[in-house]
Amino acid sequence: ALTNPKALTDAVAHELGHNFGLFDCYSGRAKTTVMNQFGPINIANEMPGPTACDVAQVKLAYKQLSLQTSRASSSKNNEEGEEPVDDDTPIVLPKP
Repeated sequence: ALTNPKALTDAVAHELGHNFGLFDCYSGRAKTTVMNQFGPINIANEMPGPTACDVAQVKLAYKQLSLQTSRASSSKNNEEGEEPVDDDTPIVLPKP
């Protein structure tokens, strides 16, 4: 249903924000984040790109993730686990 290229670009930027760990932000002021709620379909949100708030939120999310993973790896006990096994499963591609 999106036919306006700018509105489509805005939608892709919003969805990429989710991939970077951002949540929807429907309670904030308009044009403060690419994660704001969209208005009518095919109407661009007129944001040139991620805002300083978006960048700060991604940095915070990755910092928290880094702290969690470092805590998890330091708390591991020295139990032996399974050794990785090479996967020799053949890849079969169907004929076109």
